Amino acid sequence: MANTFGIKGASFGKGDVVDFKRIDKVKVLSHLWVYARRHMLRICLILVFVVVSNILALLCPVVTGKAIAAMDGGPGKVDFHLLAANAGLLGILYLSSALFTWLQNIFMIRMTQQVIYDIRVDVFNHIEALPMSFFDSSYKGDIISRISYDIDNISSCFSTDIVHLLTGVITVTGSLAMMLMINPTLTLVFCIIVPVTFVFARKITKYTRKLFRLQQYKYGELNAYVEEALTGQKTLKAYCHESASVDGFHKVNGELNDAGYKAQFFSSIVMPVMNFLNNLSFLMVSSFGALLMLRGKLDISNLSSFILYSKKFSGPINETANIINVIQSAFSASERVFSILEVQPEAREEETKHLDHVKGAVEFKDIFFSYLPDKEIITHFSLNVPKGSHIAIVGHTGAGKTTIANLLMKFYNYQKGEIRIDRKDIQNVDRQDVRSQYGMVLQDTWLFHGTVMENLRYGRFEATDEEVIEAAKAADAHDFIINLPQGYNTVISEDVTSMSQGQKQLLTIARALIADPPMLILDEATSSVDTITENKIQKAMDLLMEGRTSFVIAHRLSTIRNADIIIVMESGKIVEQGNHNELLQKQGAYYTLYNSQFADV
Repeated sequence: MANTFGIKGASFGKGDVVDFKRIDKVKVLSHLWVYARRHMLRICLILVFVVVSNILALLCPVVTGKAIAAMDGGPGKVDFHLLAANAGLLGILYLSSALFTWLQNIFMIRMTQQVIYDIRVDVFNHIEALPMSFFDSSYKGDIISRISYDIDNISSCFSTDIVHLLTGVITVTGSLAMMLMINPTLTLVFCIIVPVTFVFARKITKYTRKLFRLQQYKYGELNAYVEEALTGQKTLKAYCHESASVDGFHKVNGELNDAGYKAQFFSSIVMPVMNFLNNLSFLMVSSFGALLMLRGKLDISNLSSFILYSKKFSGPINETANIINVIQSAFSASERVFSILEVQPEAREEETKHLDHVKGAVEFKDIFFSYLPDKEIITHFSLNVPKGSHIAIVGHTGAGKTTIANLLMKFYNYQKGEIRIDRKDIQNVDRQDVRSQYGMVLQDTWLFHGTVMENLRYGRFEATDEEVIEAAKAADAHDFIINLPQGYNTVISEDVTSMSQGQKQLLTIARALIADPPMLILDEATSSVDTITENKIQKAMDLLMEGRTSFVIAHRLSTIRNADIIIVMESGKIVEQGNHNELLQKQGAYYTLYNSQFADV
């Protein structure tokens, strides 16, 4: 179920091929501008500080030239008054320029951190609003990489490189203007090398652009691989696949290393070549300037100032070449981050109805559903479930059992038919209203980092301590909880190892009890516990399901034998329906399942 979400070249799908040819810079910049324009006052102040700082710095070569001219009279003929005045003025200019540079950096850092904070908040909020199809078809590690590493990459570019780029533009423009004022002929000599420099920078950055995009993508792949390996450590060790896992990591890490090496190698060529070209330009300026001095067309003051301006001109050109490479990487990171924001969230529901005082009568009317357009999973599914009924759904793997639960919870929308709760089509009911009517217990337990009390209260935040404890007792979880180091205040996490799988499951069942919903969905809720624990859970389930409409997806006979209705699914259809005894007497699909899977129970 591999899908590609977002803008071109930004893939979330598992196994998808990514296009690294181009970045939609206009789209990326428009996204960034949405966040930057919230800080227009800071941006204006930063621009003022940058301009003032650079103008002050651009005046320094002129003053330096005058200070050198004060010593041009030869031994014993130094104009100390002129020298002191220019030296003092030079110190004031340097200090003032440094002050404004410091102010621009402070304001820029503050703005950058706020922008990055806003981006992270918006991306995470958007992720929370995305449909289940996005998570079912995406690598978690790659998503985490986008939220963490890629956003950090944007932050680094924003806080330093953008200001340096702007400073470079002002410095280059100002230096060129000053050189033209000093001597146009010498400026023409200097500019002979400039086009070569720009052409080289353009060619190399164009080539490295796709290399940096590939590097960003490989970071995401590496994070995805590590996340899967860490999550599946028990299985990995149980099958002695440590070496294979390490080999796989070496492969992915090697691809990242190759991509990073190529990107960094070609970008590292820039500085040596640029320095060579700049030194060549400096040699030409010095030689031709000396000739002009010998002919009396240029004095030492102007030549000194010109050389300093040529250095100022060349410095930003060198920095810009490096900054452009960093910005290319930041563009790739920005595209990966903002592509999440372009994934369509769950469709906004207009004029939806609300469910009040739900009794729990559910009706399926000729449901058709498919995850992919060309492959139907559920076809002609019809079922009438009276309120308070206990419905068991059985069938082979891939029959569509869990899909039914996804449709009931509006995790996915069916293409045809109707699902009604108390005669209201859930397509016209607010999805939060629908989901709040169900308590859901899955095969895979999920506990977050927090106390036992906080995890249990997750079912209903306003529940009192007494209600939580009563629910834990009903689920037969109280005894082992009070034996934990701090009882209900013991801190646990999703990957906690101090509890058995059965104990974790008991906590999730107690959590469902606290929610006190009118309907339940139990998806293989007892498949990972032992028989004794299962009996405890079953007693709690019987209490929980009393008077509630319950959908139980299970393989174990003990959890479905007493169901009011058992439906047997094959290829997304109901092939048999009835209670346990009726279906055994038919000696059909359920009878076969019973003999193959349940006979020994």
